[in-house]
Amino acid sequence: MKFGVLPNEEARFFFLFKLLQFIWSSVMKTRFFRSFLVSVAIAAASAAQAAVLVVPGAYESTEGAGQNNFPLSLTAGNTQRYQQVFGSGGFSSLTGPFLITEIAFRPSAAQAAFTSTATIQLSLSTTSKAPDGLSTTFAENVGEDPEVVFSGDLAISSAAAGPPAGPKAFDIVITFQTPYLYDPAEGNLLIDFRTSATSGENFFLDAQSTVGDQISRVYSNQAPTAVNATTGTAVTLALITRFTITVPEPSSAALIVLGGMTLLRRRR
Repeated sequence: MKFGVLPNEEARFFFLFKLLQFIWSSVMKTRFFRSFLVSVAIAAASAAQAAVLVVPGAYESTEGAGQNNFPLSLTAGNTQRYQQVFGSGGFSSLTGPFLITEIAFRPSAAQAAFTSTATIQLSLSTTSKAPDGLSTTFAENVGEDPEVVFSGDLAISSAAAGPPAGPKAFDIVITFQTPYLYDPAEGNLLIDFRTSATSGENFFLDAQSTVGDQISRVYSNQAPTAVNATTGTAVTLALITRFTITVPEPSSAALIVLGGMTLLRRRR
């Protein structure tokens, strides 16, 4: 895990504390106020540490033993539903809650440079399902706090930079349109792709298949209507993923706001 310290804004502490008190005393359970708190948390994230974290951590600097093209590189005319779970233990080096602002994948060692596009909807949620324990029914894996973090056309490219035997750089990046608040104490993390179109060059991503590690997936077979599938196939092979997050400092206003958001989520 790597950190970079951003400027503190301690002067916001008192104001944000009072603001949070007001919200708790009003209609804090409404979706509007939760969205408002997310906005405040994003502003407060400047009083935080920026970090990147690879899950599974054992493969931060090691090539995975597998590869896969799902969920961003499909054959022409096909669509897909794809879910991947990350065990909360993969985030044990952090103290939650924190905001996830982007995820990134890396090409497999044998993959050359490429350019492609995909039309996706990406949602995140906590889940009670464990790695290697996902249900083949997609809806049963989604927690009570799903949030759409990206929707639209995604430009995808990779320079395939890195040693010939891998690992390559994490340069296949999805920057969230809406950051996601995650607290590992609330459960494991689920990413949920609905890929409705892809075009350009086909490519393969670095993956790992180990029973008992921190990742696994369930996916629908490629088909023109598979994006709307309700069931899929569960396997242990899944993508090695890098997360970019902001971690609140214990004395910062961001910690108060993010803590309030977690309480709000628990009471919904």
